[in-house]
Amino acid sequence: LVSTESISPDSKLLRFALPSVLPTLGMPLPSCLKVKYAPAGGSTLDKSYSPVSLPNQTKYVELLVKGYPPRSPDHPGTHGAAGGLGHFLVNLQVGETADMEIKAARIIHGDLWRSGRWRELGLLCGGTGIAPMLQMVRTLLSDPHDGTRLSLVLANRHLEDILMKDELDKWALSHPDRFRVRYVLSSPPDSWQGGVGWVDVADVKAGLPPPGDSTLIMVCGTDGFLDTVSGPTVRGPPPAGKKQGPKLQGPLTGVLQSAGYKEEMVYKF
Repeated sequence: LVSTESISPDSKLLRFALPSVLPTLGMPLPSCLKVKYAPAGGSTLDKSYSPVSLPNQTKYVELLVKGYPPRSPDHPGTHGAAGGLGHFLVNLQVGETADMEIKAARIIHGDLWRSGRWRELGLLCGGTGIAPMLQMVRTLLSDPHDGTRLSLVLANRHLEDILMKDELDKWALSHPDRFRVRYVLSSPPDSWQGGVGWVDVADVKAGLPPPGDSTLIMVCGTDGFLDTVSGPTVRGPPPAGKKQGPKLQGPLTGVLQSAGYKEEMVYKF
């Protein structure tokens, strides 16, 4: 761990140095890491995190991590051991290390991401689901040769829960022709001018590009968030020797289906 920065009351931006044999992550958008942690006396935990730093960033990688509090001893065992990856990561001290591995390149509807594949990219996320979207925004808006138009709808409970809001607002101001953002709060302050409640069809129509062959909507958030806006991902049959099958997109349901999008226009993280 090279540095740490508090982003919200329970979230931090963590910068980890890359090993000398790995100049960059070397992965196409959107990249993904698996973090592993073996607590004393417990079984090994692992969780996937999407870096928010650019894929070609040299020397370091950045993760946006929410530090959920340790679980009580009576917490259901089906949810894993007390503590967790987020709690472990946000409590690391500068100089300490974390065990990570680079996951396979993400295939989006049969192919890797490439510049210009879609003219309109809608990003629909809740809470820390902003992480892969932030990498997309940072990377595409930093590329002078990419003309993809980006629209973000970000859902949270409270105003102070919105992660990286200052940066998102700066991008929207500096790239008004290519990036726009709509925030939705379920418990907004009295003076709030954005979306209110749970993400609904009105939020989607106001903040995302309309359905079309050159449009892709990326979705990321909790299981409950996906259930509401797009339907969950599912697992295929496990191959021989494996405990679980490959992650599949599953049917499109929820808000996005009601708004007129088709399955080939939506990608669920």
